[in-house]
Amino acid sequence: MDELQQLKQESEQWRADHLRWLADADYWTHHTQRLVAILHKLERSLPEHSAKLDQHVGLIMQHEETINRYECGLDPNCMSSCDSYIDLEKQRAFHDKLRKLHKKMQLHHQQFSEQYKNQMANFYQQAKLLMQEIAEG
Repeated sequence: MDELQQLKQESEQWRADHLRWLADADYWTHHTQRLVAILHKLERSLPEHSAKLDQHVGLIMQHEETINRYECGLDPNCMSSCDSYIDLEKQRAFHDKLRKLHKKMQLHHQQFSEQYKNQMANFYQQAKLLMQEIAEG
């Protein structure tokens, strides 16, 4: 083989190398973008999830405060000057209102519990995808 033919053949090998390198870079770019997308999805949804959980805890605490005020008014030692004091007739009405509020809160908690389970399953699935992408990368 003459020298010109060798130079041409080596140049063709370089071109083949470049094509392979570009294919590798394209593959890496694709996987990097998938990782970024999964991370972004997790990063975006976790604070929202935490905020909803904080809000739910706040509702529970408000409900507990209402019950505490109610129970203070039930105490036989509760003075008529106390903010929680109400006479027996009003206590009955307040108790009925609290019963309804408690059932509403119970339903809300059950619904939140289901949402929480579903969201956590989704988070774990996304994290699993992330780990798979890392392992494949």
